[in-house]
Amino acid sequence: MVQVSPDGTVERLLPSGLTIHAVSTLDIEFLYREIFEQKIYEQHGISIVEGSTVMDCGANIGLFSIYAAEAAGSSGQVLSVEPLEHIHAALEENITSLLHHCISQGASCALITACRAGVGDGSKDKMDFTLYPSFACWSTMYPQDEEFHQKHIAEYVYNNIAALAGMPPSLYNRAARFFFYITPSWIFNWSMRRYVRNNLLKTDTQRCAMTTVSALMAEHDLERIDLLKIDVEGAELDVLRGIRPEDWPRISQASDFKLQRSVCQDGSASIRDAARA
Repeated sequence: MVQVSPDGTVERLLPSGLTIHAVSTLDIEFLYREIFEQKIYEQHGISIVEGSTVMDCGANIGLFSIYAAEAAGSSGQVLSVEPLEHIHAALEENITSLLHHCISQGASCALITACRAGVGDGSKDKMDFTLYPSFACWSTMYPQDEEFHQKHIAEYVYNNIAALAGMPPSLYNRAARFFFYITPSWIFNWSMRRYVRNNLLKTDTQRCAMTTVSALMAEHDLERIDLLKIDVEGAELDVLRGIRPEDWPRISQASDFKLQRSVCQDGSASIRDAARA
């Protein structure tokens, strides 16, 4: 079954042997597949190399930060930014877990620094965020209407069932896949919508401090960002608008999956145009 713990104490072992903490096991399986199997943040020529400096906006439990830290090696650095209290606590646990894992395996990884804040355009010092414990990946400061969430999170659940990727198959996944294959599609889709709707009723609202990419660069003395990863559930343009003009040349690559953009330095004008839109 799917395990949910609003305080972020759910644990799952990754195929690498690394223990991960989360709010929901469904999030771990979904994020693992996106980041480690599909490599969605390294599309269109985006890459992380030894010594890279990476800023992870919307870090959630930190699976992408872990992926980036392993790719960047001991000479790299990762700034991992997440606003919600218990997700951030799981992120910190996972950073510690990665360090212990690397030591035990004799492997190297970049230093990950966790920062608890939302990333925006600088117009507000604090904002309210909506947390969905069963679907923590979809937590946001811009909650959409119920129909939007039912449709898109149902797709999220459907995709998680349809492909188990490298994660060990959970009892929930095995049962759901069995149900998926033996029932008519309309029954399965109706059931998924019902499942999502019931879980969307469980929410928590947290007021979180806000910052900007430029403020983070100054606060953490980042001379450059080799990869700016943005996944902030509807606030992607806010993040881009929070970058001061003089800081754009210091950002080599940006990967923004939710806006379907992955842009390298030679395409930075496209991102700037998006920020001004």
